[in-house]
Amino acid sequence: MTQDDLKNLLVESEGDHLDWKANPPADLELPARENAHQEARGEMLKDIQALANAEGPIPRYLVWGVADNVSPRRVKPFKQSKGFDDAKFQDWVKNAIEPNLKFNYVEVDWEEEYVVGVFKIYPEVGQTYIAKSDVGGVLHKGQVWYRKSSQNNVATLEQLKKFFTDTGIQLTLGFIDKWGNYNRTLRIARRNQSDLDLQKLYYRKQHKVLEKFHALQEL
Repeated sequence: MTQDDLKNLLVESEGDHLDWKANPPADLELPARENAHQEARGEMLKDIQALANAEGPIPRYLVWGVADNVSPRRVKPFKQSKGFDDAKFQDWVKNAIEPNLKFNYVEVDWEEEYVVGVFKIYPEVGQTYIAKSDVGGVLHKGQVWYRKSSQNNVATLEQLKKFFTDTGIQLTLGFIDKWGNYNRTLRIARRNQSDLDLQKLYYRKQHKVLEKFHALQEL
């Protein structure tokens, strides 16, 4: 991601696919044995899991270094840290969340020695991501965090049923829109034994687009 890419992203409000953070989690740079570090790590992992389980366009973004509580939205770059790197974060996510989640972390240079941290998250369409270990008293084994609008929530029993119960034969598909962005389908209903009637409505906020996608496909 370049500085221009980040500037384009700055016009978007927080939502299912985007989480602005003014700062990285406090104490993330402390030694791993420190309780405060584990709590900060749990906060980071919770945010990533919630975005992975959200609805909305893919990729999803977790951004450190942007203040969203002021108008206009303001970049607050932080001093570049030797302790923040993609390889380390990949290991943390791999050890805490299942199944494997595709993402990358990059730092966008903003000022001399100051950067904005950006996670680009590519969840598999239709997949639910689950915590497989306890981290810092924040993330707990078996939890499913998800993002709705601008809030992260932990799934209740009823919501877990929606995640994991297949009511009838329904699939989740996606396709590439005219800007090259991957969009998730909302509903696929069975029409008969041999084919599916696929109806899709998708909305891309930044382009104010509302379109309907229809296709017929054999099973």
